[in-house]
Amino acid sequence: MKKHTCTNICIALIFAFSHLTAFGQVWFKTYSLPTGSTINQLKAMDDVLYIASDSGLHAFNEEGVWKSYTQAGNLQLNDIKSIDISGSQVRIGLPERQVAVMNDTNWSTFQFNGSLAFSYCSRIQNLGGFWYYGTDAGQVYLLLDTLAINLVDGYSPGMITGISETTNGVFIALSSNGIYLDIDGTTFFLDENNSLLPSSNILCGIVHEDVAYDGTDNGLYVADFNVGPPPAVQIYNTSNSPLPGNRIQALCADGEAIWIGTDKGLVKWTGASNFEIYSTDNSNIPSNDVRHIEVTENNLWIATGNGRISFTQRLAGYVHSDHPDEITVYPNPATDRLHVDLPIPPSGHPYEICIVNDKGQVVKVLQGVPLQSMDVSDLTSGSYYLKGIVSDAHVTIPFIVLRRD
Repeated sequence: MKKHTCTNICIALIFAFSHLTAFGQVWFKTYSLPTGSTINQLKAMDDVLYIASDSGLHAFNEEGVWKSYTQAGNLQLNDIKSIDISGSQVRIGLPERQVAVMNDTNWSTFQFNGSLAFSYCSRIQNLGGFWYYGTDAGQVYLLLDTLAINLVDGYSPGMITGISETTNGVFIALSSNGIYLDIDGTTFFLDENNSLLPSSNILCGIVHEDVAYDGTDNGLYVADFNVGPPPAVQIYNTSNSPLPGNRIQALCADGEAIWIGTDKGLVKWTGASNFEIYSTDNSNIPSNDVRHIEVTENNLWIATGNGRISFTQRLAGYVHSDHPDEITVYPNPATDRLHVDLPIPPSGHPYEICIVNDKGQVVKVLQGVPLQSMDVSDLTSGSYYLKGIVSDAHVTIPFIVLRRD
């Protein structure tokens, strides 16, 4: 089995993973919103996740700490349609064309003019310091003082589902009827009838390294704006790729990986044909219906159609350590024996390592030499942690035990 090496990757979570199962090295911890809640969007600031839902605005961190916002001044926050964060400012879209703004802990609100024919902001996006407001009726407004300018005037794009921009200035608005593009002042509107779009119904989209990834209800549309115009376009669906479903509901970039949420599972795509599929068949993901994805410093977060929020560590392996040297643990998952390769301790600095279960109970203690081969055959399947002090540095390494039977 492959040997996994982990060096100085910090985590904040030690014992919060209880009652977990594992697939490879992906663990999910799941929490539920109030019963019946619908999650409309996720946004992260630092390592706090903000959840826009029809039960209000919720802030959540990996330690399971909730904070719910139900009121902004005299305005009830009971149906959050959209959210974006820039710096320390949070903006949320509400019914009746209202927008609430939170600076640190201070709230203010404003309302679009009643003459504008829409009900709510379905997307709010900060691009280059400017706030853009996409609506349920297909407008994209840029506010200049009190003047609201509709950037897609003359088109009928349907409900706005995404607003983005490439580094070379291509403005993109996604909608339930197609894609609006502004390339150097020339505007286009793409749908399934005049382009390679597999469907006009665009559910989500991101721009990563000037490549636009747009999820439709009939496959993934990828447009590379590093070439052209026109951009190079590729379509991915169940007939030409390992995607588990054609309904692409969520997209998020994480380094070289693109995370894809479908109605049949979660996908990690690292280019070409490198697809990793996570579903209820091979992991403890709470549902195959992945609606939203967001990445914070430590975690990958997903929201599923059953109103649940789940997170997993972003990286395949990780070590919480302030020790500068390399620590190696293998195999992971382990069956009978676990090898731990630790640095040689300086003279007078012995180390002691213990194994802790997911309830925080110490189940084994050992002292050793640089390479330890540990018997774990008596441990039940589940999540464990190596904890201890190595050369005066605190170390925590998670690992999995899987019984062959």
